[in-house]
Amino acid sequence: MVIRLGVIVPSGNTLLETELCSLPISGVSFHFTRVVNYLDTEEELAAMADQAPNAAELLSHAKVHAIAFGCTGGSFLYGKGYDLELIKKMASRVTVPCITTSTAVIKGLREMKINRVMLLTPYEQWLTQRGFEFLKANNFEVIGSEHLNFTDSQDMVDMTSEQIVEWAKTKIRQNCDGIFISCTCFRGMGAAEQLEKDLGIPVVTSNQATVWYLLQLSGYRSPVSGYGALLRKL
Repeated sequence: MVIRLGVIVPSGNTLLETELCSLPISGVSFHFTRVVNYLDTEEELAAMADQAPNAAELLSHAKVHAIAFGCTGGSFLYGKGYDLELIKKMASRVTVPCITTSTAVIKGLREMKINRVMLLTPYEQWLTQRGFEFLKANNFEVIGSEHLNFTDSQDMVDMTSEQIVEWAKTKIRQNCDGIFISCTCFRGMGAAEQLEKDLGIPVVTSNQATVWYLLQLSGYRSPVSGYGALLRKL
């Protein structure tokens, strides 16, 4: 049986689909639909929550086994519990498990036993701060945060995984026991494996955590190598 996984993608995101579909996972297919979001303004991020239930229903027509709202900032925007409310809205329209990227990240950080986390984002300061507060409210000690001040999704995706590795290594504080690289339109998943080798600590990223949790919910049990330790825990 092929496992079908549905993902709701921000309309300006040109990375999430290609990254997930390029993973070396046999017996799994990914299916996507889009909601309006081009710039990471509060208004656009908030509006995605209203679009998500209908998008989830459309994905259910493909008989997917689980559905993810594939946006990090759009699912932590208004603090602890906002992701769970978004899941409830989606689940009211479908009969399969629903998640958000932020929910997956929390579960991924706990799976990797990361308590003192360093937050890295491509966002502006205000959205990075929302992420900081979301992690803290979910009982993580956020050692620090660094951001790149991008608002346009194309600027985010244009930064290579190699550039992310070099940038991240200059920002990490020594008392953290893990890293979270936020944003589904940022090549953190491709940087995770090298950062773990160079720094000796686990790295959780938005796309990595999203696919890990989707695969878990769908019953997929086979480690995926090359994208950080979390995906090897399947």
